Amino acid sequence: MEEFLNQYGFWLIIMAPAILGAIGAWVFKIAAEWRKARVAECEVILKQEMVQRGMSADEIVQILRAGTAPHPGASPTGIGELMAEKDYKAADIVTVVQAWNALPPEFQATVTAMVEKGSYFVEIKKVVDGCQARVSR
Repeated sequence: MEEFLNQYGFWLIIMAPAILGAIGAWVFKIAAEWRKARVAECEVILKQEMVQRGMSADEIVQILRAGTAPHPGASPTGIGELMAEKDYKAADIVTVVQAWNALPPEFQATVTAMVEKGSYFVEIKKVVDGCQARVSR
């Protein structure tokens, strides 16, 4: 073993981190591309469900913009994209995005925090419904 290290030790010290770094970069790139594909897949499902519900093109554009426009207290990626990243169902995303503009900023911040935390949709729906009931009074 000592002879091996004496003969190849220098190259082992130089090449091992380089090889491990290249493998790490490759794994990171695959994970990033997989995430992009998953987000795109969720966006397609969301759009298909909106079309199946009979929404017009203007309504779909309005909802998609509402979900991605920055709001006070919301993350810049938009609530729709954030929910897609967290693997919520498309129907659940549609429900929240449709109600998003009517929510006051403090409720938007609450919903955003719940999504980031990974709360169940039932809990998020209770907050949205409670806010809508409060606003309609």
